[in-house]
Amino acid sequence: MAYMNFSDALPLAAHLAPARTEAAARFSGLEWSVIALARQDGLDSLEEPGRLSRLLGLLFGFGSNRKLADTKLETLRRLAVHGWRDGHRLSPEVQAEARRVGYSPDHVELMLARIAPYRIGRGREVLA
Repeated sequence: MAYMNFSDALPLAAHLAPARTEAAARFSGLEWSVIALARQDGLDSLEEPGRLSRLLGLLFGFGSNRKLADTKLETLRRLAVHGWRDGHRLSPEVQAEARRVGYSPDHVELMLARIAPYRIGRGREVLA
């Protein structure tokens, strides 16, 4: 019977490690809350208020700042506002901004698929 030396094959086996697969897109509870709260926000909440709006807000006490302190959550809020208002017609700029902060196209699809029934008005339950 012949002896086979397998120690030479070990370096080769290290290079043949299984390919890393992407984890399934998921949102945390906080992120789902941001998506649900964005339903009440209009497209105007995505723009900076003008001088007149700020002045009237100071004088009469209305006009709240809807921006979130965390940039990733603020990007998710902006994406969700577009999702609630425009559905699957998201602009490439909005999608690029989401990718820039770490949300994959699978995240975008998950969010849009989850809010679609509520956007159409078939469901009235809480999103999260």
